[in-house]
Amino acid sequence: MCVGGLPPPARRSPPPPLHAVKICGVTSPADASAAVAAATAALPPGVELLIGMIAHPPSPRHVEAAAAAAIAGVARAGGATPVVVFVRQTAAEMGAYLHAAGVDVAQLHGPAAAAARGGLPPAVRVMRVVHVAADGSYSAPPPAPAEGGGADGDWWTVYDAGSGVCGADGVAKDAGRVAAFLEAVAAARAKRVGRRGDTAPV
Repeated sequence: MCVGGLPPPARRSPPPPLHAVKICGVTSPADASAAVAAATAALPPGVELLIGMIAHPPSPRHVEAAAAAAIAGVARAGGATPVVVFVRQTAAEMGAYLHAAGVDVAQLHGPAAAAARGGLPPAVRVMRVVHVAADGSYSAPPPAPAEGGGADGDWWTVYDAGSGVCGADGVAKDAGRVAAFLEAVAAARAKRVGRRGDTAPV
């Protein structure tokens, strides 16, 4: 789970409201286009689609900045928000990659990247990772630095799918799995709204 804005409490019941869904580890414009089409069909108004790209060479789903730029263009054309996931980069490396890719949202997945966020350009919005335990508890991520760049994004909770929606090679996305995941998220959201008897975003 990823968050932006104010960190959640150490534990919360029911789960935090759903503001966005991210398909992560996208490696091609074609996969981004398929995810956008599936989200258009499945997600209700008010739930944003994020297209995640991994900037971490050890990952089989790593993409260079030029490829990320092409994927980001498809994402934006379909109304989705492109996001780059960083693990070990310095602030300068992250800033250079984001500039080359034309992306202004960074997910800081590793402690090294998280520690460097204060050096990011002020225009960059940051997503922080929250690890959820088997019992449903989770810890708040570190707060934003008092000075420097890397402003928190305006999401509260983002549900994230990566390798679980890949095909047999573990890299390319399986369009059927992506669609099924998004449909399941939409169904769970509708069930929660119906159970609560209101139309508040969840």
